[in-house]
Amino acid sequence: MESLHASESDAFRTIIIHHGKVPVIDATGFAALESAIGALVRRKKIVVLAGPLPQPRSIFEKARLDETHAGAVHVVADLDAALKVVQTLPA
Repeated sequence: MESLHASESDAFRTIIIHHGKVPVIDATGFAALESAIGALVRRKKIVVLAGPLPQPRSIFEKARLDETHAGAVHVVADLDAALKVVQTLPA
């Protein structure tokens, strides 16, 4: 999470966060992730959450991350889908 918060000065426009090997996320982990996502979105970054396994995906869906940050947060099935989303974004 510190790396995401430290990315303030980076010139990137989109970040893919791969969750393909994260079996669970607890309330503390989700709060930290949500805080980092909020900070990125406030800096006009696009966040793509790729490959969340069933338990984290359930948490993301309940929190409606993609609706809360409409257009700035995308939750997709895997890294291939994440790359496709990134390719469709305006340059």
